[in-house]
Amino acid sequence: MRKKTLMALMFSATLAVSAAVSPMAAAHASEAPQDAGSAGIAMKISTKGLADCPIDHICVWENTNFSGRMGAFPPVFTGECRTFSIGYLSAYNRTVWRERLWRSSSCTGGNVIIYPGGQLILANRSYSVGAWP
Repeated sequence: MRKKTLMALMFSATLAVSAAVSPMAAAHASEAPQDAGSAGIAMKISTKGLADCPIDHICVWENTNFSGRMGAFPPVFTGECRTFSIGYLSAYNRTVWRERLWRSSSCTGGNVIIYPGGQLILANRSYSVGAWP
């Protein structure tokens, strides 16, 4: 019985620590550009397209029409930049914030604004997402 109680306490402590150091908190701690693969941001093969994008996330796909590998991440705030080494050609903003989709991997140069609820197919591959303004 003691062993089960100890195991339950250890599991609860692990969950508490995991919640305290979430990928969202870690992602917002740094203003340096981060690659989706190294920032704890979900990268997966999308089979459903738009339906795969979680609420309160920005999602980007490597191909047009919301197909191929998908990156999903929480809103990017002012001064932050997220990079995607695979590049993307379609994007969906399921947050309440305006975001900028940048052609470069450092949130500089050509960009387009994606508004809350917006879905975009891009003519040129883009590599980063940064906050409005």
